[in-house]
Amino acid sequence: MLGKLFKDRVNDKGINSVMLCSVGAMCAGFLMNSLSVSATGEVQQASAEETRQVVIPETIYASFRQEPKERADGTKIFVDGEYYCTISADDAPLFDAYVAGKLNDVVMSHSAVQAAYNCSIESVDGRYLESDFITLDEAVYGLFESEDKLASITVSYVEETSEAIPFETVEQSSPLLPKGQSYIEQDGIDGKRDTVTLVTEIDGVRASQKTLKDEITKPTDKIVLNGTASFSKLMWPVGGSGGYVSSGFGYRDFDDSFHKGIDIAGVPQGTDIYAVYAGTVIRSETNQNGYGEFVVVDHGNGYHTAYAHMSFRNVQVGDKVLAGDSIGGIGTTGQSTGVHLHFEVRCGGDFANPFDFLA
Repeated sequence: MLGKLFKDRVNDKGINSVMLCSVGAMCAGFLMNSLSVSATGEVQQASAEETRQVVIPETIYASFRQEPKERADGTKIFVDGEYYCTISADDAPLFDAYVAGKLNDVVMSHSAVQAAYNCSIESVDGRYLESDFITLDEAVYGLFESEDKLASITVSYVEETSEAIPFETVEQSSPLLPKGQSYIEQDGIDGKRDTVTLVTEIDGVRASQKTLKDEITKPTDKIVLNGTASFSKLMWPVGGSGGYVSSGFGYRDFDDSFHKGIDIAGVPQGTDIYAVYAGTVIRSETNQNGYGEFVVVDHGNGYHTAYAHMSFRNVQVGDKVLAGDSIGGIGTTGQSTGVHLHFEVRCGGDFANPFDFLA
């Protein structure tokens, strides 16, 4: 009986046999009114002078009066090596599943590079006092949810972002466009900023971050040309040295004819011919009335310009041209006596002197 009581009641640990025998002897002597054993082995009554009082420690004596406590299968939980709580054997698998599942949920939600608890969580199975057991809810709350919770989750993951950088619109004046007209010379393209960041969070709160990549693609400005030109200041239609006027506008004595434009010669065959003003090509053909390779551009408001005897044409009907765009090369096709450009200006269907309009 004493052995069982000591084993169950003294700090939940067994007592070695020597101690049990000693305590048993003390108790027996006390109960038997201080008997002693002689050297010959005979039991003798101790004299009054030899009688010694045996005192049992109160802590041991108190344990004699307590009823044995019930024990059951359970699991003790240790956090960073320190005892935290005891739960039943039935709750232990659920506790382990909760601990693993909580970490897994965090990993999956972030596509985490790394995730871990900030502490070690260990369990030891055994037979423990039922009175020490706490519920699964209590164990989880104290460990993960209370104000003084013991466990936090640190997670690291990669965050990629792409931020648009809007383009700007730049307006420029152009003497090659009619006044009041605009032309988009260059479309705008947004830029972007691509970043890759390693983020560290503790329980869902961003604790730190490290930039792994920061790449900027600059935007391309949108360029809008605003015309300042008027039809009274046309550009010269021939490139290279510009040549010279070999025949002017109006009546000509040498062939008794009315010349509807001007002839420009003195440059090699194939030299660029330019549109003198912005407009739309309305004719691009091999003319059968002596003009040879022939182009007509409509400039709006009843104004047209015509280009004849070209060696080649590089525009088609419907093409939009600006002043200075090449529309072909100088030549001597059709009824021509040499390499030159026949250039006409037509106003409302009537032929006009090109020198009234050339700058």
